[in-house]
Amino acid sequence: MFIGSVTSTCSKIALIRSSFLIAQSLYLNFWRECLKLIPHKKFSFAKIWLVAAQFEIGQLNLNGARKILGNATGKAPKDKIFKKYIEIELQLCNFNRCRKLYKKYLEWSLENCYA
Repeated sequence: MFIGSVTSTCSKIALIRSSFLIAQSLYLNFWRECLKLIPHKKFSFAKIWLVAAQFEIGQLNLNGARKILGNATGKAPKDKIFKKYIEIELQLCNFNRCRKLYKKYLEWSLENCYA
């Protein structure tokens, strides 16, 4: 009796876990598709880039978040994106990357006093 309930519980946990992993994958694919569909040369939404990067950070995928934010600063640079990217790198104590980001920020927006 006890073994049957343990097996049943384990199979339920496995099912929930696999459903969770599928949901994560679908969520990530959703944000990637959003980023592909937006014509960034004409207009872009900083929030979409930032939400996609935050999702990657939540998944402990810092390289994925950096890739998204790096693409954002290249394709659709905005103050909000630079500020958040620099903030994330400061929290990680990655000062060399912060210097590079500030340099790129200044190249992009010389007139901005924040940069």
